[in-house]
Order: sequence, then C-alpha cells, then structure tokens
Amino acid sequence: MSQRTAIKFLRSTWGQQHGTGVAFLSTKDWDTEAWEDLPQQGKVTLPTLDDLYFCPNFFLEPRRLRKVVQPGRWLYADLDEVDPGKLPDFLEPTVAWETSPGRFQALWLLARPLRPAQLEAINQKLTYYTMADRGGWSSTKVLRVPGSYNNKRERRHLVRLLWSDGPEYAASTVYDLVREVETPRDVAENLPDLKLPKADAARLFKRHRPKLTIEARRLLKEPVAQGGRSEAMWKLQRLLLEAGIAPAQAFVMVKAAPCNKYRGQRREDKQLWTEIQRATAQSGKKVAASGRSGAGSGAVSVAKAPGAAASKSSTSTTSGSTSHKTTSRIRERREQTNDGASRFVSYDDFIEDHLPKPDWLVEGIWSEDAHGVIAGEPKTYKSVLSTDLAVSVASGTPFLGHFPVNKSGPVILIQKENNAGEVQDRLQRIAKSKKLAATAGLNHRRLLLKRWAHLPITLMNNADWVMTNEDDLEELQDEIVRLKPVLLVLDPFYHLSGGVEENSAKEVNEALTPLMELSQRYKMATVVIHHYNKGNADRPTRGGSRISGSGVFHRWYESAVFLERDDVTEHKVRLYPEHRNHGPQAGFEVDIDLGTRHDLRYAVEVTNTRAQAANEHQTIREVVEAAGGNLSLSDLMGLLDMKNRDAAKRKVENTVGVSLALGRSGGKRAYIVKASQNGQGLN
Repeated sequence: MSQRTAIKFLRSTWGQQHGTGVAFLSTKDWDTEAWEDLPQQGKVTLPTLDDLYFCPNFFLEPRRLRKVVQPGRWLYADLDEVDPGKLPDFLEPTVAWETSPGRFQALWLLARPLRPAQLEAINQKLTYYTMADRGGWSSTKVLRVPGSYNNKRERRHLVRLLWSDGPEYAASTVYDLVREVETPRDVAENLPDLKLPKADAARLFKRHRPKLTIEARRLLKEPVAQGGRSEAMWKLQRLLLEAGIAPAQAFVMVKAAPCNKYRGQRREDKQLWTEIQRATAQSGKKVAASGRSGAGSGAVSVAKAPGAAASKSSTSTTSGSTSHKTTSRIRERREQTNDGASRFVSYDDFIEDHLPKPDWLVEGIWSEDAHGVIAGEPKTYKSVLSTDLAVSVASGTPFLGHFPVNKSGPVILIQKENNAGEVQDRLQRIAKSKKLAATAGLNHRRLLLKRWAHLPITLMNNADWVMTNEDDLEELQDEIVRLKPVLLVLDPFYHLSGGVEENSAKEVNEALTPLMELSQRYKMATVVIHHYNKGNADRPTRGGSRISGSGVFHRWYESAVFLERDDVTEHKVRLYPEHRNHGPQAGFEVDIDLGTRHDLRYAVEVTNTRAQAANEHQTIREVVEAAGGNLSLSDLMGLLDMKNRDAAKRKVENTVGVSLALGRSGGKRAYIVKASQNGQGLN
C-alpha cells in the first residue's frame, strides 16, 4: 500500500508540471549522510521506500542543478513543526503530508508555471511567512515522498499523506499575501554586522561551561554519530542562546562544533550567522512554531487543553473534501471554548444588556481599558511621558499636572531600554513633582521625616522577557491576575518583541494580538512604546501614518499619543492624542525640564490646549476667508508667522471649515488651503 501511495503521489505531482523533463528521486544514508540522486525519465521507478525524497521541479539535464531548472507550478515548504492544518484558510496547502509525528511538508499548486527565479523568490517569502525551515525554498529542494519511510530519528515512521485536494492559486494572489515579508534577498548580500569576540571557541567554552547543559557540552565536543547534523546544530544554537550566551559568541562556538554542517562551504559564515539570528529570534520559546503561527487567532496561553480536538493533520484523509476539513477546524475551535456554549448573542439580549460606555482613564489622553501606542520621533521623551502616565495612574494625580486621572490603581511597567538607575531617577523626579517624595523638616525643634509615598507600581527592568514567548506571556498573565492592574506599559516594542520583523503584518499581528486579548480579558489599559519611521516629504505627516513598520500598528490601537519635536525649542514636544472611542482631541505642547544630575527637578508646562487651539483654528479660518477662500500654505504661514511647515499643515488639517490639498501656486506645485464649501475640513 505504501508503494502504491508513493507512485500515485509522484505521478500526480509531476503530472501537474508544465511540459516534460528530467525528474529526480533522491535517497540519503543517515549513517554516512551521503546523498544519491536518481534521475527519472518516463516510467517512475522506486529504488527503495526508506528515506526516499523527490524534487517537485523538472530539469533540462540529468543533473539536479539550479542552472538547468525548468519553469514550475509548485510552491513548497519544509514546515517542520508548523501544522499545515493551522495555517490560515487563505493559504491552505494543495497537498500536505506528515514526515514524522509532529513534522510536516506541503505543496501549493499555481495556475500557471513561473520562471525558476520568480518561483524561488515567491517560495522564499512563502517559507518565511509560514515560519517553515528557511533553508527549504530553493529550486533544487527535495522533500520526502508520502508512502515512504523516515528513518532519521531512531524509529521508523511512515510518511503519511494528509490531503491532496487543496485549492489552486494564482501566483499574484500568493505574492500579494507574502510580499511584505523581508528575506535575505531583499537586503545586501554582505554579512550582517557581526563583531566577533576576541576569545576563541575553547576559551568561550571554558568561560561558559558552568551554565551549559550536559547536552550542550556534548554537542560542542562529540561528533554526531548517526545523521541529524542539522537537528543537532539547531539544538546546540538554541541551548547556547537560552543559556544567556551572546549571539556572536554562540556563532564562534557552533562554528567550531562537530555538528557544523556548513564547515568548508563557500558561504559558511553567512549561512551560519543567518541560522544564529533565526535561533536568537526564537530562543526561549518552548513551544513549536505552529503555536506561534496561531497566536494571532488564539488565546494568550497557547498550551492545548487536555482533550482538545485533533488537528486537521490527524482527522483529514487523502480523499476528504475541503468541507470536511473545514468542519474539523470549526469543531476544534468550538471544543476549545470554555464550555462549548455558543458565543453568538441575539439582538434583543444584546440591546437590553447593561454595558458600560467607554470612559476616560486619563481625561483626553487615554481611554479606559484601551490598548494602544505612544509613538514618536527620536528624543521626544516617550519613556519620560509614559513614566509620568504610570505614576499618575498609580497615584491618582493629574498626568503632566494637567489632565485628570479618572481611574487609578496598580500599574505594571516592563522596560528594556534604560538602565535601572536611570529609571529610578526618573521615577523619583516625577514622584517629587507630584508631592509624593520623601521629605524632612523641623517642627518645634523636632525632626519630621516623611517616607516616599507608596505607589502600586511593579517593574521589570532589562529582563530577558519577550512578548512573543508563551512562557513570558504566561508569567505576565500570572502577575496581572495577582495585581489586577489598570495599566500595563511596555517600553519599547523593538526590544520586547523578540526579533519580530516590524514590517511584516503577520509577525506584528502575532505580537500585538495577545496583548490586546490580555487588555480586553482583564479590563486594563495597555501602552506599547514605539517609534516613528524616517521622515518622507511624500508621505502623510500625521499621527498613525508615521508609525514605523506594518500598518497593523495603526489599525491595532484604540488610544494613541503621537509625539513630535519642536524644531526651535529642544525640550519642547507636541502631543497628538487619537482615540477610537472618543471624538478628536486637539494637540498640545509640553515644555519639559528634567533639571540636572544634582537635583530631582521635573517640571512640565502644558500649553496650546483645546481652548488655545480653538483660537488658532478660528484665526486660520478668518485669514483664509479674507484671502478669498484660497491661498497657499506658504502665504498662510507668512501671514500668521508660522515657522514650522509640518506644524502648520497639522493645524490646517485639524481646522474645521478649511481643507488642504496639493495644487499649484505661482506656477509651482504647492499645498493650497481652501475654505470648504460645506463648512467641514479634512479632520
């Protein structure tokens, strides 16, 4: 039966290719790690069922080389531990199989063949998108044959076909899904910035030996006796990084280890460093990659409950229909809910329910229980202002001494950017400005001491905590349950996200979704500190449009505060609050004085608030109307003595009754301010 399955699979797979050519079966001896390629022309002949591989592509000559690859219709991935049944429905594999328990491979059929270079480019992005083995995208890649046997890991496992009736895809559809994924092809071919330590591998081993596990010490010293150099090398990288060894030092140690499968190759350093970076991004994660891929749609704690329904890999058959597989997925999700009860609610029940209306946590600044970002340009006091927010919420004192706190309570602050001494100094300054500091004085010749006011703030400073790590999320969840905070602050995203590619919508979504779920489940506000992208005159200059990375950040937040520098005064910043649950809030300026290292001064002055902004907007409308309802932004700036062009654009855009658009003035392209005919501006 296994031989029939293998023959049927190969005939079907190669039969979908464009034209004819040389196909390849390959075998591998795991004792010697020697490969043997077996060209196939005409009738398919199986030399063995043990450790049998195939290449999906055809070749012009009986050599498995990139230079003679023909156009192909198959995309493919060595998914490893990523369960194909848990990939998004819009990227369901056409064919999927299980190579050994918990390990998978898959194919996606394209409607038309692609040239080898195009096929490789999309295949690499698909590989990175699905979090598959990053070395499995080349046009000469071989995959295991369903119906054959896997002898790689001590026991003999049948390579089991899961399904072969998945959809066919247009190449453009797949590319649109994965185009944002950044791969090494998108960057320079030079070796990434790698500063090697002065110590060699032997000295590093001696230095770190006490904190290495027995298995790590064995892999560093002993040859890998029976196959599996790839697995041993990957395991060694993870063990070294989880022991707290720096990536550059791990690179040196792994390069000298017997399991270094790249030794002697032309691009040894580049390939090894790429793997170290991948392992760095995933170090500390105790769960399979398939768990990560589901983080965007599952609960915060991704460990499966006992008795959870089997995944599609165990319920689907080769002849099962798409509807059967979809039903399995629906049933699995239903069984993983609390008690199997329906999550739908009728209109009558919903409309009569007593649901609280959205309120403010901090008046005009942050909505109660809202998740969002504080983002801004460099040196705009993002950490200072988020610390002021934390102290204000914990103490119930006004934020920046101006904006009332409507709900005070415990705060959790996780930061990984500043040293602990700087954080303490900042907290002391802000607490002192709010009259929460320790004081001493004389009263009728008696010395009176007042200790620092107690604030329910719990901190984590510069710990190895990552928001994409399930163990770390569970630790945070335990603290949330214990402390019942009203505010969680994470500073900053790029240090706490565990190497998430911020331009990847998929990776950013997987990092932010668990935070949103925590915020909603435990009724607390969540603030993530992030930064702006580099300025670009051709891009919008307002708020969320300038957040660095994927547009997921902009779509994700319920409340946000955007910070921009004042080009004239270094210690002055402008804040622009935005909210999903409340109306527009005018921007305002904050002048911040942090004193010197010899005092605990912290003073803020809030200016240009809503009332002042209303006066400015009225003045802008009057000037535009006096000019006949149409004048250039430059002329408006001259009339109102505005110095900063971006600030002037923002003020116009926030003024009801006028609009801003590109046009021509004096024969040149310019921004034109116009009075709106309907009395509404572009808000």
